[in-house]
Amino acid sequence: MPATLLWFSGAETGHLREFTGIGDIQGLGTASIVTSPIRSGTYALNCPDKSEMVARIGGLSASLFGRMYIYVTSLPSRSVTIYGAGTSTSNPKFRLFLNTDGTIGWAFNTDAGPVTSGTGTVVLNVWNLIEFNQIRDASVGGMEAYLNNALQFTDFATDTTLATSATSMKFRFGPYNFSQNNGGDITVVYDDMAIGTGGYIGPGSVLAFQGKAGTPTHDTWTKSNGSDAYALWSDTPYIDTDNCNSAVSGDKQSMLIEELIGVSVDDTINGCFICSIGVVNTGSSTIKLLHRINATDTLSAAGIFIGNTNPIFLPGAVFESCGVFTATKAELEAGEIGAECEDSAKTTILYDVWLMVDYTAAAVETVSRMEKMPYDFDGASLSLGMVLPYEVMSDVGKVQAFAEMPTDWDGEDPFLIIFTWNNLILLHQNIDVTWAVFNDSLRQSLLVNWRTERRLPMLGLQWNIFEPMLLFDTDIQLPAASGEKTP
Repeated sequence: MPATLLWFSGAETGHLREFTGIGDIQGLGTASIVTSPIRSGTYALNCPDKSEMVARIGGLSASLFGRMYIYVTSLPSRSVTIYGAGTSTSNPKFRLFLNTDGTIGWAFNTDAGPVTSGTGTVVLNVWNLIEFNQIRDASVGGMEAYLNNALQFTDFATDTTLATSATSMKFRFGPYNFSQNNGGDITVVYDDMAIGTGGYIGPGSVLAFQGKAGTPTHDTWTKSNGSDAYALWSDTPYIDTDNCNSAVSGDKQSMLIEELIGVSVDDTINGCFICSIGVVNTGSSTIKLLHRINATDTLSAAGIFIGNTNPIFLPGAVFESCGVFTATKAELEAGEIGAECEDSAKTTILYDVWLMVDYTAAAVETVSRMEKMPYDFDGASLSLGMVLPYEVMSDVGKVQAFAEMPTDWDGEDPFLIIFTWNNLILLHQNIDVTWAVFNDSLRQSLLVNWRTERRLPMLGLQWNIFEPMLLFDTDIQLPAASGEKTP
């Protein structure tokens, strides 16, 4: 059964207020939004030792499914909670641990360490996919978890009803053992997180989109700086002096949605929601977020702005009020997003509006082959040298590639090894791997160039790329495009 998303985040608003809870529990540690490392989009959530961020999510069920990608550069000095869920402000009950040996485990209502752990280990300095199922039940509650697509444990034999709920809970991301006041002396970076019901969510990415030039259906709010709504509402991170405001109940303002660069027509859109950040001139005021798809307006439940000094991120205190919905890429690119003022006695001031999209890249095909491709190095014919094994990670598992290097290669030019989805892996003289991430439209054009021209230009970077000689002797995950077999 496909998952139904309740919440997702890639920190793509560029601000910690995207999370509906508060950070730095017990005043320790400082979570932040970073631009490196990132798995997708522009930002990720950085949680140093003893820090976390919280998402309060409603509309739950007894069985929940989660997805998160984590990036660590070292292992903890003790088993540390990296995910928690429950109704308590400072003591999550469901817990996922990262252990000192790199395995993951789970426990309920304790941060002393896991009761069950897997055998697979996280890989340092790359993004690791963790997926889990947590069940709230008086006798068969518990957790199941996968690490990089491999099952780690299944343990459903616990009463998990204490300080948990099937309607609304707080979901926590960050390395922190509360009762021990210990974070394992590590920093964990999170990206592309999601919570849902109905089944495992699977690999995915979160991107944020804003506005583009054009005449919206609703255009009645007052604009600061004399600009159009799309220009004022399309700053990331937000700028408070760029805003649209209204003091007329029922007044709507929208903007056209920009092109969904990075999302292909072949990709699966798992869910969307509208979010915003703003204030009210005095006291408190309600506001509803708006999306207009197929010429039909849909309003969210009312959110609340409080005061003019503390910008509030909507969808508000409990995430269910936003209304996660699905639509096609074409429908979204022809749509609009915005808001409706709900209070004529106050001035509602909206700084920014985003369309958040969680999507899964188009299916990949598995190719088992052994072949050599023509190799051209500045027009010179080079002899073959040693065979170097190199292992890399992708969302679909491990890929083993063997590259035949020319004996007189001077290491000045990068050496292309293999595609994994929308990433290029480049082998340098010191045998380090550098990732260059492109959006899907560039990914497709690069694949076409590979098929037709047998040469790969490196768009936007200062490196010269020449097609290498490759020798594959294992199953290799490559993206399928336009129904064509990958060469």
